[in-house]
Amino acid sequence: MLRLRFGLYLIPLLFSAHLYAQNFKPVQFADFEKFLAENNNDTLYVINFWATWCKPCIEELPYFEKLNAETQHEKIKVILVSMDTESRWGNALTEFIQKRNVQSEVRSFYNKKPIDWIDRISPEWSGAIPATLFLYKGNKTFHEKEFTYEELQTIIQQLKF
Repeated sequence: MLRLRFGLYLIPLLFSAHLYAQNFKPVQFADFEKFLAENNNDTLYVINFWATWCKPCIEELPYFEKLNAETQHEKIKVILVSMDTESRWGNALTEFIQKRNVQSEVRSFYNKKPIDWIDRISPEWSGAIPATLFLYKGNKTFHEKEFTYEELQTIIQQLKF
């Protein structure tokens, strides 16, 4: 009986670990920086920096999700980089992703304080969020602001044509 009860407790833990892996992937900043340096192909990367505790970030998130859904068959990739601390990854961040059914790729950086890397994303960045980096054919365009869907579309059109 004890084994059965123990097994029943393990099932939700295993299931939640699987969901954690599906919705969110922590990465080393060095790997992300390498990705930024090496991606000069014809895919447009829209990289949004946000957090679950940031109201403007949450308000603009549906626009990035819409962009992600509408450009699945185009060479446009949306990546959401969470600024939530590691202590929030297992509860607040994963719950947020699941509750809002976030479909875009979600990343965050291991063991790094933003002060250690924000200048390496863009020297223009004060560290405030929301912020978005557009990467296309080796060119970076950075915006520290909240976007509307129309503004995202306009920037994408300007960058691609």
